[in-house]
Amino acid sequence: MSTSKLFVYKVFRVCTLLIGFVFLTTQAAYAAQARIALVIGNADYPSRTVATLQNPVNDARDMHRALKKLGFKVYRLENAEEWKMEKAFRFFGQQLKAADPKNNDVVALFYYSGHGAQVNGKNYLLAVDKDSNYDVKESKVNKGIVLMTKLFHEINAVGDTTNIFILDACRNNPASKDVSSTEPSKRISALKGIYRMEEKLEIGNARGDGSDPDNSIFAYATARDKVAEDGEYGVNSPYTQYLLSLIAKKGLSAYDLFQQVGNLVKQAPNTEQEPWQYSSMKRDFYFNGTQEMYPTF
Repeated sequence: MSTSKLFVYKVFRVCTLLIGFVFLTTQAAYAAQARIALVIGNADYPSRTVATLQNPVNDARDMHRALKKLGFKVYRLENAEEWKMEKAFRFFGQQLKAADPKNNDVVALFYYSGHGAQVNGKNYLLAVDKDSNYDVKESKVNKGIVLMTKLFHEINAVGDTTNIFILDACRNNPASKDVSSTEPSKRISALKGIYRMEEKLEIGNARGDGSDPDNSIFAYATARDKVAEDGEYGVNSPYTQYLLSLIAKKGLSAYDLFQQVGNLVKQAPNTEQEPWQYSSMKRDFYFNGTQEMYPTF
């Protein structure tokens, strides 16, 4: 073998070893961290009550695939009724508890695309129940409406987890909107929404109740009291589209990820949607590793 060929071969071997090292390091990082996600996409609402949505199921499936590639164990629901959503919350909490004794680094991620509501400072997810009128009142919650704080209760019961909540939904009051229209010009998720989640569910006295979990980041598709676009038929919502394009970017922290996604949505043409986030995270979380994990060639 000539000297030049030998040199090229050695360089090739070194690069191959480095790439293998990066892969193993990344896999080791994932293995050292229990990543568990619950993904829900609700779209098939009875149009006589609230508008049928076009893309939440697509959003949920694509998020499932993306998170799985990033080391998450993903549980997905599509067009779920109230009892299925609440059962999924309990199951999610059980999976987190099962991972906690084996691992001190547990990541809980919840992604939701579908109708939601904020009424009198309380937050709800709308299940796909055919016989519900989705009438949300302060003193009474009818069938098909799920308190978000029930999920918080399950997560708070686990302990010191890192929590990521991604809510591709509007943040307005459905009682003040005509949400039954199916006209293309009005085809936005007129509820798809959540208020800032700081109220407590009265099923406990301290941590372990329905308070916002500590060490959490919340990413909203739009600002408070605003709507979020559903997007063109058969693809993704604008928010989830940009999220999927960036979520696997190496060295991007969760906070920076959601900030960049928000900027892209705000800059998109023909939209007034303004994503929003807040965080109580004690440490940065990286979906695809920190920059330091990846050598420069």
